[in-house]
Amino acid sequence: MSEDPDFGIPGYMRTPPPTNIRGREVCMLARDWDDFGQAVAETWPQARYYVERDYVNDTESWQHGPEPPPVQFFPTLGDACRYPYRARFRVIVFDPDWQPQHRKTRSVWAKVDWYWRLSPPPHPAVWIEPGGYIRDRPVPHPDTGEMAFYLTPKDKAQLALAARFFRLFEKFAAGRKGLVRVRLPGYEVTAPVAKGSPFWCGYHAIEWAREDPKRVLFCTHGVFGTRPTGDVLPLTKPTPGKKSRRTGG
Repeated sequence: MSEDPDFGIPGYMRTPPPTNIRGREVCMLARDWDDFGQAVAETWPQARYYVERDYVNDTESWQHGPEPPPVQFFPTLGDACRYPYRARFRVIVFDPDWQPQHRKTRSVWAKVDWYWRLSPPPHPAVWIEPGGYIRDRPVPHPDTGEMAFYLTPKDKAQLALAARFFRLFEKFAAGRKGLVRVRLPGYEVTAPVAKGSPFWCGYHAIEWAREDPKRVLFCTHGVFGTRPTGDVLPLTKPTPGKKSRRTGG
C-alpha cells in the first residue's frame, strides 16, 4: 500500500511505463465469455482474474478507512464477467506472483476527500468491459463491450503472448465473416463488415441475433447495427439484366 502525497493521477503511477495497447470492440454474451474463459484457463493455468471496481458508481469503493478493501479473485474469466454489471472492468493477470496494492487517491466527488484505489498489475494484462446486457430499445441488442491487452513495447515474450491470446479469442468470435451492417429501423443492409474491423461478435451472440430478425449486434445510436447474413436483404436492389450482389454466408 502506498500514499502519493500529491495524489497524482487517480489510481495510477504519475509517470506510467511505456505501453502498447491492442484492443477489440466486442459483442459477447455470458456463454461466449464462459467458453473463451475456459480456453484461457486451459492455455494459461497461472492466470488470475479480478474485478476493477467502478469508482464513480459503486459507493462501496469509496472506502477511506485505515485498511483498503479486499480484492476478490475469481476461478475463471466467465465468473468474473458475471460479477454485478456496475463493475466496470474484469482484469486478467498473467503474473502468478503479483500481489494487489492499493493507494490513496484524491476524490473528485464531494462525498469523500480521498479513497483507496487498486494500482494496476504489471504488463502483460488484459482489461475487459464485457457488456452483453440485453437492451430492448430502440431495438433488441446487447451492450457493446471492449477488450484491451496492455503490454510493454518491443518485449518479444509479451508480443508473442498477445498474439497467442488473440488467436485463441478469434476461435470464439467472428470479426467480419457472415456479418453485415444494417440501417435501422428498416434493417436495410448497407455493407458487409469490412476486413480489419475492430468489432468482434461472439458466436453465441450471433446465434442470439439469428433467433429474431429484429435483433442486432453493435447497435450504434439506434441508427445502425450488425446482423448475421442469410436472413437479411440484398446489399443492393436487383438491376434489370444483372445479377443482384448478395451478402456472403
